[in-house]
Amino acid sequence: MEFSFTSFFTMILFSNVIIIIIWLFLKKNKNVDPIEINFALFLIAIVIIRLFVPIELDIANTVDCTFLLPDMVSFMNFRLVPISNSYLYVYHILYTVMMTGTLIGFIRSLIIFQKFKSSICQLPAEMHSRIQPILQKVLKKYSKPGHFTIMLSSTITTPLIFGLKKPTIVLPDLDFSDDELFHVFSHEVRHYYNHDLLVKFVMESLCLLYWWNPLVLLLKKQVSRALELHTDIMTTKSMSELERINYMECLLKTANYRRKIRQGNLMSTLNSDGCTLKQRYHIVMDCRNSKPTNKNMKSIFLAGTLVLTLTIFSFSFVFKPYYFLPENEATVLVELTAENAYLIKNDENNFDLHLNGEYFSTINEIKESYSNLPVYENFSEVQKNEGNYENPIRISQ
Repeated sequence: MEFSFTSFFTMILFSNVIIIIIWLFLKKNKNVDPIEINFALFLIAIVIIRLFVPIELDIANTVDCTFLLPDMVSFMNFRLVPISNSYLYVYHILYTVMMTGTLIGFIRSLIIFQKFKSSICQLPAEMHSRIQPILQKVLKKYSKPGHFTIMLSSTITTPLIFGLKKPTIVLPDLDFSDDELFHVFSHEVRHYYNHDLLVKFVMESLCLLYWWNPLVLLLKKQVSRALELHTDIMTTKSMSELERINYMECLLKTANYRRKIRQGNLMSTLNSDGCTLKQRYHIVMDCRNSKPTNKNMKSIFLAGTLVLTLTIFSFSFVFKPYYFLPENEATVLVELTAENAYLIKNDENNFDLHLNGEYFSTINEIKESYSNLPVYENFSEVQKNEGNYENPIRISQ
């Protein structure tokens, strides 16, 4: 296994296609059923794992690419300025920008989260005595009830939960009835026991790493949508029709109260931008005892086949740049001799061929046509023996 620019490029290409498939599967104007939500979470898990594993397997086959990739590799290998015995290349700048963006995003997330934590406050004593029995009623449904802290905040407009180890439910400055509080706590506690906060933490980490890829931000929205719909399913599956109606009325109440206020990204809310009330109404009110339709199964089969095939391909094939001479130069032949060419053993146990002091290509073995060329273990040996040597550092392909 190895990491290289081309393995990273291949992973991004296939992952972006998978994200688009998931987006089509969960798009806002589409009513989805419980079996589709569960399958969407499975597809999301696959693409998240792939994004965290941008490596090339030893069994991967090389696919020669003549479009775009050769230009990209050439651009990234472009020398900018000499530095000591080396050069500053374009890929050094790009890697620095990527890491700097990740660091800035991480600091920004911390600042937003700390500002939010400073805005919440303890419940008044009379409200605490009213709320605790309702919360305990919700927690009785779980075999391992945890300790949940209830707080208030005037800066939010919908209930939310945060905290992986010490969960805290934050209520907005909104007058909830006892029944509404029961539905609010049922929803937020379900998020916690479904490990949705951990999923959001992982997704936020991906967004920090891939801040430059807009499709990862699109994936984040699909994750939020799928988690909200899945929580609605799990929360209401044992409710009566009247309880489901009350649950939807609670959702409508908080939705109407919402304003566009920035909140932390590591939290789960009762109302999410990821999905529409139309989808949530359908999943709560229309899918209680519904069975999968042929249309549902066809959609699942098609999406699943595409995603699994693309995932397997992303590990089985790696796109590599393929260079060729233009037609008007195709008849020009260059004889490789000990005077104009040499080989350097690289970290991948292959050999980098250099022609006239410049990197030319990489070969897997020394065949007869290369047998007369000098072979060096490292750049230091080249410096001692080649008068026209220039440090030919390049990014791994």
